[in-house]
Amino acid sequence: MHVAAIIATSCQRWATTLERSLASVVAQQGVWPNTVEIIVVDDNKHPDEIIETRRVVAQVMSGAPAGFSAIVLPNVRTKGYSGTGAWNTAVDDLISR
Repeated sequence: MHVAAIIATSCQRWATTLERSLASVVAQQGVWPNTVEIIVVDDNKHPDEIIETRRVVAQVMSGAPAGFSAIVLPNVRTKGYSGTGAWNTAVDDLISR
């Protein structure tokens, strides 16, 4: 079974959102690196803020159990509307791969 965990960030809440959500994903019972794909979609207003999102994701994931990783994508769909554009960006990425 393969599961995708999609996490959307916005409003410069990198640390709070990512520390909690990434820790939650890797701590789930029965979740192993080969069964889950973690996708973080940056929905911040300024395009350069994805750099900070990537930095925080790398920092948080460095403390995750071995084998877990996360990819970071910019939101290329509808921006700033309750995560829907960010979630659709992740789904589009999954489908394209």
